[in-house]
Amino acid sequence: MWPGSFTSRSARDAEWANGAPAATAETPMDRVRALRQMDGDADLLDQVLDAFRPMLPGVIDTLRQAARTRDLRAIQIAAHSMKGSAANICADAVRIAAARLESAARQGETEAIPPLAQALIQQLEHLERYLNERPTAAEGGRE
Repeated sequence: MWPGSFTSRSARDAEWANGAPAATAETPMDRVRALRQMDGDADLLDQVLDAFRPMLPGVIDTLRQAARTRDLRAIQIAAHSMKGSAANICADAVRIAAARLESAARQGETEAIPPLAQALIQQLEHLERYLNERPTAAEGGRE
């Protein structure tokens, strides 16, 4: 267990935090690594995830629109933002997809943008579904 163990959390929330496999197709973020990055502070990880989750629909919409119009600057900014955010929560598939899209946009590879944008959008949607299953403090996820 990490310092400041999960004793203040509900059983469901503690299970989410403790049953933490590395990122897989089913679990798009590595919760153990993410918790390590937060120095074992589960409440801090919750705050980061709670701040990140509501951003996803807007980012997905921005990526769809920017890919449709080939707005390379908007794509580069959105992809760069998601690359950093995904790194913070150890969502490696999102980070990698974002890095590829950012690089293509920076290099002006307009033909590569649609499939790379779609790949990132799919990863973001997967992460969003995963995070939506996670209890939050507002939903009574803590005692």
